[in-house]
Amino acid sequence: MNSTYIGCNKWQFYGKLISSFIFIPLFIFFFFFGPLNLLFKENTLTGIFLLFLWSLIAFFVILMLFQLLFWPKGVEINSEDKLLKIKFFLSATKTLSIKDIDRYVTTKISTRSTLYEGVLIYTSTNRKFIFSDANLSDYRPVRDFLTANEIQTEGHEKYDNLGYFGSYFKK
Repeated sequence: MNSTYIGCNKWQFYGKLISSFIFIPLFIFFFFFGPLNLLFKENTLTGIFLLFLWSLIAFFVILMLFQLLFWPKGVEINSEDKLLKIKFFLSATKTLSIKDIDRYVTTKISTRSTLYEGVLIYTSTNRKFIFSDANLSDYRPVRDFLTANEIQTEGHEKYDNLGYFGSYFKK
């Protein structure tokens, strides 16, 4: 059997995991003891600032959790059977055959310090799967697999977290 396994980008994965363990308690602490208490006391300017800070922390915690849950953490490429077995952090492994893949686009994911390249696969059921250097140790074998199997490419598309995560909740 001719298969290749690509694991997660360990720096990104463990960084998000550790950050979640730090920021979730901080988020809860701010919710119960921070901005809401200070907004109703004399110092409303501090309360407004802390509410803004709490909202910012909430946004990043939710984004990290969604990335941990919905970005693939590994992929097994089976060239012989023309399958992609996609592994996730907490959910079940999903298997995609070439027949399930509608098209793919190249994309770039921008973080504060790095620009990660990748491919975004669209399935026939309008689901999306991101394979990039941000979530995998190397996305290029996935791109090569798609090219070798003559999957239609539609150029480049700007990566959008909301659109990507939204595809998981559409029916």
